[in-house]
Amino acid sequence: MKDTYNENYTGIAGGNIMVGLQSELKNDFSLESGLELALIKFNRDIVLTHESMYLSVSNIAIMPSTPNSDFRTGLKSDFGLTYLSIPVSVFYQPIKRKLYVGGGVLPGLLVHSSSVTDDYMFSKLSIAAQLQARYKMTEKISIVAAFQQYLSPIFKEGFSPNKTKNRLVKLGLRYDI
Repeated sequence: MKDTYNENYTGIAGGNIMVGLQSELKNDFSLESGLELALIKFNRDIVLTHESMYLSVSNIAIMPSTPNSDFRTGLKSDFGLTYLSIPVSVFYQPIKRKLYVGGGVLPGLLVHSSSVTDDYMFSKLSIAAQLQARYKMTEKISIVAAFQQYLSPIFKEGFSPNKTKNRLVKLGLRYDI
């Protein structure tokens, strides 16, 4: 008997918006925090396979016969998750007033899910780690690139044996008031 379970994920472009404050510290360091609303979209394909086989035993050898039963099923789901987070990051300026690099944590709460299934299957609380680089093009506009890895699983225990976590690449613009 053989059971297999396979999950595949495909990302779709999402988006986020953040309002925050930045405080200059000593020695080219700064602290930043705020409120971020993020929409994360992805597809999940699940394939479950169950095979069972009889073995015929003779005095010469054990020979597998054709499968007695073969069952395969698949499920495709589209998900849209909206998180409200409070990012806290520390930045360093390797190029004074031009380039900022840093990292931080984003504790958050799932505030909405849009999917073909109910939202009871999702973990409500989340925490993520983020690395970010920001290049100031003008006095008020910067280009932002970030990598974000969630440390908490997307689904509650029992809804996915793989303990899948969100991993995001963010590209965007920042406007300083």
